[in-house]
Amino acid sequence: MPIEHSQIANWAIAEGWPGTSKHIPLTQATFPALLELPGHYSYCMGESGAAPLGFGQIWLNQANGTTNLVRVLIDPQRRGQGLGKLLCRLLLAEANRISPGQAVKLRVYRGNHAAVSVYRALGFETVVGESNAEVLAMASRKC
Repeated sequence: MPIEHSQIANWAIAEGWPGTSKHIPLTQATFPALLELPGHYSYCMGESGAAPLGFGQIWLNQANGTTNLVRVLIDPQRRGQGLGKLLCRLLLAEANRISPGQAVKLRVYRGNHAAVSVYRALGFETVVGESNAEVLAMASRKC
């Protein structure tokens, strides 16, 4: 596994991410499977030759025709520097390129106040009917 995949997997494991389903724990060994999920486009943000700064995926869900930001993560040592907002802007631009004119959806733990703040600053709004006590569903206006 490339070193950047190993670093990103370590961040994700520390955050308690599930593997390819909610009931399969994420490990270094199962992380590559997340990169191969159908309809998922994976992006690593960083400077050439340097350690990764962030990771995110765009999921084109063929079952319901939605475009989703999923598994967005910033290096824990680099949080609070605006990198989350930058990564999300880049992901939104890419989502618009591969799925023009579609609104983009995401789900975020309500307690992740920094992420919720970033998403709101980028124009995401709460989707009440798709949210629950633990997770906030959000959608952007059309790109």
